[in-house]
Amino acid sequence: MRLMLTLVVVVLVVGNYAPALAQDELTTIKAVLNSPRRDWNRDPWQEHAEDLEFLGDRALPLLASLLPDYDLGYQAAKTMLVIAPEKAAPLLFAAIPPADRNVQNTAFDYFLPRLYLADGSPLAREMHDAAVRCLKAGTNADAAELALLVIGLTGGEDDYPLLESYYENHHPTEYWRIRLANAAESALARLGSQVYLDSIQLQLSAPVPAGLTEAEAYLLDASMRKAGFSRNQRFIPILCRHLQDPAPADPGRCVRPTHPAGSAQRALDQIINNASPDALSPLSPATTTDWKQWCVAHVPGRFRF
Repeated sequence: MRLMLTLVVVVLVVGNYAPALAQDELTTIKAVLNSPRRDWNRDPWQEHAEDLEFLGDRALPLLASLLPDYDLGYQAAKTMLVIAPEKAAPLLFAAIPPADRNVQNTAFDYFLPRLYLADGSPLAREMHDAAVRCLKAGTNADAAELALLVIGLTGGEDDYPLLESYYENHHPTEYWRIRLANAAESALARLGSQVYLDSIQLQLSAPVPAGLTEAEAYLLDASMRKAGFSRNQRFIPILCRHLQDPAPADPGRCVRPTHPAGSAQRALDQIINNASPDALSPLSPATTTDWKQWCVAHVPGRFRF
């Protein structure tokens, strides 16, 4: 009986101190996130993750409690992804919003490439719902662009109205108005909307002038990116034709001028080899000439390069 009473007292004492202990650990985490960098050859959140190893499994939920913090949320998100990305993911997406655009960008940007390459990701539902909440809350344009692409990879017909509202957006900055419209059109095409698949087909069917300007090449590149994101095989023949497009006549100040033939190769690689938009697949033909040979062999009777 005396032993049982002692155990009860211990449990009560520890229970009373648990919030204080958690608060002390949270204070420590804030100090770590605010600490100056020690090694400028590494990212600060790598150092933060090492400094918080002593917390073990408690680190992630404590860091997650800081995600809505305007000053510390970004650092917390980055640190969580260093500690354990897959375990951090549900906590990150659950906090979006109110966690701001920096946290939104961090989470979507980290996991979006994994969605490109893995159909049926276990994170798909959490990412989709977080993206919808962001868009409905009117998040910043850069985070909204990523959220639109997430929905394109995880959504369905029920998402069409929300995506179409962004296709018809009225962002005050033309640059972002166009980028948001393109992202929405990409998502709608990926989800199988014939209206937007036809729209992209029409864009790619326009004649390419011999004296192609950099501005025209940029618009053509955007259309090819949308075709690639859709992964719809209807675009293979028309993308093959764009392999012979000329380089821009006025690259101007562009460090890396947009070349339509290169854009066509990336889009074909996405459709044929399930590649991501920003990295060629190991299965991709090495050169434009190789891609032309692929098109001759696989789309017979269509091409004489």
